[in-house]
Amino acid sequence: MPLHLTRRRFIKSTAAVGTLAFASPVYRALAAEEAAAYYPPALIRALMGDNDGSQAAAHGVALRGKSVTLPASASEQYDLIIIGAGLSGLSAAYLYQKSRPKAKILILDAHQDFGGHAIRNEFRANGKLILGYGGSESIDSPKTGYSRQAKQILRDLGIDYTQFNRYFDQTLYEQKWGLKEGVFFDEASFGKNAVVAGQPETGNAQSAAVIAQFPLSDDDRAALTQLYTRPADYWQGKSRRARAELAHSTSYYDFLKNTAKLPQGALDYLTQISSEYWGISIHAISVYAALEDGYPGVQNLKLAHTAHAEEPYIYHFPDGNASIARLLVRKLIPSIAAGHSMEDIVTAQFDYSKLDLPANNVRIRLNSTALIVQNTAQGVAVAYQAQGSQELQRADAAKCIFAGHSALAARIMPDMPAAQKTAEQSNSRTPMVYANALVKNAHAFKKLGVHRLYAPTAFFCDVKLDDPVSIGDYQCAQTPDEPIVIHMAHIATALEGKTPQEMYKKGRGKLAGMTFDDIKAEMLKQLRAIYALAGENLDDNLLDVSINRWSHGYSYERLDLFNTERNAADTTAQMQKRVGNILMAGSDVAWKPYVQGAFDQAHRAVKEALA
Repeated sequence: MPLHLTRRRFIKSTAAVGTLAFASPVYRALAAEEAAAYYPPALIRALMGDNDGSQAAAHGVALRGKSVTLPASASEQYDLIIIGAGLSGLSAAYLYQKSRPKAKILILDAHQDFGGHAIRNEFRANGKLILGYGGSESIDSPKTGYSRQAKQILRDLGIDYTQFNRYFDQTLYEQKWGLKEGVFFDEASFGKNAVVAGQPETGNAQSAAVIAQFPLSDDDRAALTQLYTRPADYWQGKSRRARAELAHSTSYYDFLKNTAKLPQGALDYLTQISSEYWGISIHAISVYAALEDGYPGVQNLKLAHTAHAEEPYIYHFPDGNASIARLLVRKLIPSIAAGHSMEDIVTAQFDYSKLDLPANNVRIRLNSTALIVQNTAQGVAVAYQAQGSQELQRADAAKCIFAGHSALAARIMPDMPAAQKTAEQSNSRTPMVYANALVKNAHAFKKLGVHRLYAPTAFFCDVKLDDPVSIGDYQCAQTPDEPIVIHMAHIATALEGKTPQEMYKKGRGKLAGMTFDDIKAEMLKQLRAIYALAGENLDDNLLDVSINRWSHGYSYERLDLFNTERNAADTTAQMQKRVGNILMAGSDVAWKPYVQGAFDQAHRAVKEALA
């Protein structure tokens, strides 16, 4: 297995990205010209994702203890209010409407755009539309990892994932362009900037030739070579039972440092090997997880292990899972865009002024943060604050589905039992940045012989040419001479802490303090170094950038170093409990940051709401 895994790439959950609200009697309506001009996918010169405005109201309640009082009366009445316009919230609206076509539904979201983490970034080059993904990336393992209900939602949306065998060009970079996955070593950590074309593979003798090119000491290279090609039985003399216990209770970092005795340079190379995959460093990954994921050094520990068949990581729209969100919104509000297929959704032009029209059965209200969700004698009252306003607006409904940040739910639902609040707050989300750079061509990567770079200690741990997907009217770059997006991932999780939640919190605090310019500076610094190694000047090639900051990124996923299967099941069952007329959805309450996690929780919540 290659060092840099791509099966799951730390997948997908629900969060969001906001907008200003549209024509409504209860909050400031946009002027017609404003509504027509408002188009979040193109707002790429400011922070997207968890932008500053989207978090202010929630932070006032959650972090600063601001007291919020439910308004005495409601200005609007609905059958169902959904909090969170991510994939879970949108699919919940779709499933509810499917059963009750005439139901009046309001969807509230704090962010600039609908879709949760599934948002798109749009660029233009020479008049051509070029897309990037700002968050949730792919439909992961639809053959083997999806429930019957989740597969049905895909079918209802017209998504035939088998078609990606044609749409995703699996031969473009490595066979047609002759490129490899490689490694970027930064000067600050390794003494010089360097790119090595190739990555060592566990159990592959040819890894020695790759490692020989690393700018490390002889001892570091020798240690890595042994780890990848001929690892010892580092637990020699231990019983099978003792080995199994150690595998689940020892971090991969501690194993490499204290048992395998890796020198510091080799350890530095491996510390972030899991970050882009799991959203956390090897400090929080067990030895057993390292074996599962194909990391080096653990193959001769005589651990019981069942190999899992992996599906190709190709089920990817050009804008990631934003196309799924767009398909759902077009189902809910057909007038918002023309078309009817998974192929035409990619280039369909959405009219955001149609999102929140009074005539709609389903209204999507962005830039609106729910601050109180409370049961009433008639159903549920929801008080929310529109961005730019200090006043609360109230809307009532028979039922409410909460599909947002579970830790916020614990703070805005006075009726939630204390034990459930504790469970909801256990889900600390991954802090991260997805950034995209549009460049004139891929010549620099061609010269370096790489299409993807693992960067062990740099700000962005993953730098890659965007996935080569052509679908419908959209065509990806066919040659290195064409404009192309470079996708970059920064996992802000701190390297140390007693628990993953502590690591996430420490990293989130630092990331939340970074501005667009701060992150852009880190982005350009790293890209300039890479381009210089190819003998090129980034600034002569750069056309545009987008930065998607997710202070509260993908939901927590069970780490066996900290959670047993039983503990995870008990905690998530508690998180999923209904609170009177309030039903809990979202991938948060399943600890499952995937599209299928979002779909499954939506299905359960809607079933409860309809019962």
